[in-house]
Amino acid sequence: MFYIGICDDEEIQRRHVRKLCEQFFAECAQLYVCVEFTSGEELLQYTGERLHLLLLDVELGGISGIEVMHYAEEADWVWRIVFISNHEDRVWNSFGIKTLGFVKKPVEYVQLEKWVKIAIRENQENLVYEYTAGREKYRNTLEEIYYLESSGNYTYLYEINGKKLINENLKYWQKKMESAPIVRIHKSFLVNMQHVKAWESDMVLLSNGIALPQGRQYKRGAREAYLAFVKRQVKGRI
Repeated sequence: MFYIGICDDEEIQRRHVRKLCEQFFAECAQLYVCVEFTSGEELLQYTGERLHLLLLDVELGGISGIEVMHYAEEADWVWRIVFISNHEDRVWNSFGIKTLGFVKKPVEYVQLEKWVKIAIRENQENLVYEYTAGREKYRNTLEEIYYLESSGNYTYLYEINGKKLINENLKYWQKKMESAPIVRIHKSFLVNMQHVKAWESDMVLLSNGIALPQGRQYKRGAREAYLAFVKRQVKGRI
């Protein structure tokens, strides 16, 4: 099931976008649920299933779409965002790590089709990893993992619900996740590049506010891997 949210304070705009969504999902024969919100305040009170894609108006009556985006970056109730606005200049300077792109009002079908297809594809690529902490087994999607830290023969895994001391060392997990956008930035740290907010000369800032040091011997290779990851993301969204 694919969950899509529409947040716009104008009913006529919500109705228009909902009809485009109905057309798209009818053509691709995929099950979906469409949830509508009339304001940013209403959206922030949402407690339902995670929205795989949120079509978010920038200019809402109260709290703005940009402010909603900042809340969403720290929460788990929305996965990807596409902004909708008449004012493109207000949007491009405010993109966050969950933002896919921008469409101009009135939304055209080809624009919506592009971004929904990208959101569906990226959601399908969100790999699931199984691990053991003590005797308990757990599962996390890649997107739920921030970073991993070495702890001798074990590894600390930092994810959206906190951290766990998991079996196997960091070298094991580096190999286990070699097909994922995971990069080693230090002898003690593996970072999920999906959560990088800023890449500085000696530090990497993550979406959860944590800043991790870069080791000298890993710095060049890690930065090259990150730039390649960003290029792939951009290319896949064009």
